[in-house]
Amino acid sequence: MKSTFRAVKDYNVDPNDLVFEVVETEKIEDISHLKSIFSTYQAHGIKVALDDLGSGYSTLEVLRELKPNFAKIDRTLVDHCDSDKEKQERIKAIVDIAGEHQIELLAEGIERAEEAEFCKQIGVPLAQGYYFGKPDASPLQHDRLNV
Repeated sequence: MKSTFRAVKDYNVDPNDLVFEVVETEKIEDISHLKSIFSTYQAHGIKVALDDLGSGYSTLEVLRELKPNFAKIDRTLVDHCDSDKEKQERIKAIVDIAGEHQIELLAEGIERAEEAEFCKQIGVPLAQGYYFGKPDASPLQHDRLNV
């Protein structure tokens, strides 16, 4: 964290322009430590994101505990979510928790109109994937689903 704050100061970066991202696919051994890091970054204006939500360990508990600004629903959960009841229930649970904690969601790996429509209907505001276009050099490319 010290190096992040030093870089913000040294390069005169607005902390509000930064997002610290953690991948959820690996088991988080010390969630209280990670929660402390998230809280510290957020207190200084840096946003935090949880990536690959739904592909890892204890997804709902991690989301509730960490309360990131953003969470990215993993493409394995999004794939054919329009026709898979189990995936629909898992995504709906994520949407409910996100709503409780003002977490902005992004659905990754949208490849079909039906997936985009399902995510839009249940309240996922952001999406990315080949359905919208091939990725460019920007890692932040996404489309708003106009929820």
